Amino acid sequence: MISLAGRDIAHAWGKFVFTGIGLGLLIGVTLTMAGVYRGMVDDAKALLDNSGADLWVVQQDTQGPYAESSSLPDDSYRAILGMAGVARAANVTYLTIQVSALDNHQAREVRAMVVGVTPDGAGHPGTLTLAKIREIAVLKLIGTRNRTIASMIVQQSLALGLIGFVVGKVSATFWAPIFPKYVLLESGDALRGFVAVMVICVLASFLAIRAALKIDPAEAIGG
Repeated sequence: MISLAGRDIAHAWGKFVFTGIGLGLLIGVTLTMAGVYRGMVDDAKALLDNSGADLWVVQQDTQGPYAESSSLPDDSYRAILGMAGVARAANVTYLTIQVSALDNHQAREVRAMVVGVTPDGAGHPGTLTLAKIREIAVLKLIGTRNRTIASMIVQQSLALGLIGFVVGKVSATFWAPIFPKYVLLESGDALRGFVAVMVICVLASFLAIRAALKIDPAEAIGG
C-alpha cells in the first residue's frame, strides 16, 4: 500500500522539515509565554500564602505590587497598627528584576527576587540569631524549598569552619615562636584538627537546619 502522505513528504521534504521547525518555534514561544505567566502567579501566591497575612495594604489606584509599582510612606504601618482588630503589621518591599551575572566568564541575564522586610529591632540583645531567623523566614516567605535552605546552612557552616581553621592555624604558626613554652606544630595534628572542625560544623548545621525548618514564614512580616 502506497502512503500518499509519505510520498508527498519525500517529494518536498525540505519544505516539510522547515515548516515543522517554524511550527515548533511558534509552539515554544507560546509555551514560554504561558510559563512566564504561571511563574509570576506562582511567585505572587508563594508570598501571599506563606506570609499568613490577613490583609495587604497597597498604594491607592494601583493594581497591587505584582501588576504595577506600588509604594507607601515608610511609617504607614503605624497608622494600620492603630486600627481596631490589627494585631501585627510590618513593611514589605517586593521586587523582581533582571540582573547580569557571570557564569564561566560569560555574561548572562538572571532573574532576581528582592524582598525587604522591616527587622523590628533585630539588631538589639538577640546579637545575630534573631536576624538569621528573620532571613530564613523571608526565604520561606518567597517559596524557597527546604532543601535549598538546608544546603545554604550546610555551606555556610562549612565556610565558617574553614575560615576559623585557617585563622587558627595561621595564628598558631605566628605566635608559636614567641610563646613562653615550646610549641611543636605537626602537620598530622593540623590535618586531624581540620577534619574534626569540618565534622563538628556539619553536625552543628544539622541542628540549625532542624530549627530552620520549623520557622514560620509569617515571622518575616510579623511584629
